[in-house]
Amino acid sequence: MYDLAVIGGGSGGLALSKRAAAVYGKKVLLIEKDAMGGTCVNTGCIPKKMLYNLASLNTEGKCLYGDQKTEHNWKEFREKRDKYIQFLNEMYIKRNEKDEVTTAKGIAVIGKDSINVGEDIYEAKVTVLAMGSRPSTLECTGKENFMTSDDFFKFDEVPASIVIIGTGYIAIETACVLQEFGCKVTLVARRTGVLRAFDEMIQKGVQDSLMRKGIRLIEKVTVTHVEKVSEGVRITLASESGNEIISAEKVICAIGRHANTEAVLNPEIKKTQYGFIDTDDFFQTTYRNVYAIGDITMDQQMLTPVAIFCGRRLADYLYKNTVKRTLKELVQSVPTVVFSYPPAGSVGYTEEQARNIKDSVSVKEFQLFHPASLFSSQKNTYKFIVCNETSEICGIHVYGYECDEILQGYSVLVRNNITYSQMSEYFQSIGADPYDILSGVFE
Repeated sequence: MYDLAVIGGGSGGLALSKRAAAVYGKKVLLIEKDAMGGTCVNTGCIPKKMLYNLASLNTEGKCLYGDQKTEHNWKEFREKRDKYIQFLNEMYIKRNEKDEVTTAKGIAVIGKDSINVGEDIYEAKVTVLAMGSRPSTLECTGKENFMTSDDFFKFDEVPASIVIIGTGYIAIETACVLQEFGCKVTLVARRTGVLRAFDEMIQKGVQDSLMRKGIRLIEKVTVTHVEKVSEGVRITLASESGNEIISAEKVICAIGRHANTEAVLNPEIKKTQYGFIDTDDFFQTTYRNVYAIGDITMDQQMLTPVAIFCGRRLADYLYKNTVKRTLKELVQSVPTVVFSYPPAGSVGYTEEQARNIKDSVSVKEFQLFHPASLFSSQKNTYKFIVCNETSEICGIHVYGYECDEILQGYSVLVRNNITYSQMSEYFQSIGADPYDILSGVFE
C-alpha cells in the first residue's frame, strides 16, 4: 500500500511526487506511460523555446543585415534538441530514484479502489490524477490527414508551405517560427481575429505583425474536407459565400487540447463532456481520496508553472495542512505569454472581462521605447486596467520585446492587489539600466 499514487509524470505529477517523498517522507508511486517530463519537456515549452530562440536569430539578422537568406541545418538542430530532451528525461528518472519515488511504466487504468498497470495492481491511500492533455483535432472528412503540434517537432525539414487550423497561442507560435524559417504560412479561423482569449490590444498587435510578415489569415470558415495529394494536402473550406480550396505541403490542426482521462473508469469521478475532471477548491474530485491537478482539470490554466505550483501546494495541503487559502485562490492572476514576434503577455483581466465584472474601470495605455526596437518599427505597448472602486490594478497586458520577462514583475502587482498609486511609489527606486520600463510608466 502506497501513501500516494500519482498518475502522470509531467510537470505537476513530478513536482507533487518529489515534494511528497523528499519533504514529507511518504511512500510514493509515480506511473507514466511515455517519457518523463510530460508535454512541457517533450512536445511543449522546452523544444518550442529552443526553436523560438533559433528563429529569433533570423528576425534580428534581417534587421541588421537585410533580407539575405540565413542557412540553418534543421536536421542537426533537431538532433541536438532531441539529445537535450533525452537528457532531461533521464534526469527526472535519476531524481525519482534519489527521492525514492517508485516508478511504473504503462497506462494506468483507475478503478474504484485500485490502479491497474498492465498485469500489475496497485493500491494507495491517496491517488492524484495528473495525466495531462493532448492536441485536439477537428471532426471532418479526411481528419486522419491532420498533423498536430506534437507532429511539428518531428519535422525532418521546414516545409515549403503549411496550413494551420486555429488561431490560439499554439497556432500563432507555430506559424511565427515556421515563417521565420521561410515557410509560407496560412492560418484558418472559424471566427474573426487571433488570440481571442487575450486582450484586444494584444489581438490587434499580433495580428498586424502576422500580416506584415506575410502570413495569410482566412477567417469565418469551416474545414469540411482534408485530402492527401501528391504535392501535399488539399483543404476544402466552407463559408457563407461558398467553398474555397487551398493547398499546402502540410496541415496542422491546432484548435485546442483534450484531457487524457479515458482510463478513468470510476463512474463516481465526475467528468465534463470534453473529459476534464471536476474538482473542489482543494483539487479533490467527486470521489474520496482522489485528487486532480494540471491540464486535466476544468479550472486550471494549461501552463507548466501552474501545474508545478499546484503539485507542490497539494503536497503541502495533504501532508502539512497549513494552507490557509484555497488552492484555487492561489492560482489566480497567473501570467501567460505568447511567443510571437515580438512576444505578447497578459496577467489578470482583459479590458472586456473587467468591464463585465467590475462596476467601473479605467484603462491606461501607452508605448515606450525598447532598445530592441532596432529590430522593428513596433514600439512596446502597455495596457493597465484599474478598478475605479478600489484603485487596484486588475489586469496588465504587454506587447513587445522581452515582455515575457517584463511581465514577471508586473504579475506580482496584480497578484497582491496593488493600487496604481502604490505602484508609482514602489517604482521610484533607481534602476540598473537607463531604460527603465517601470518608472517610465509614471513620467
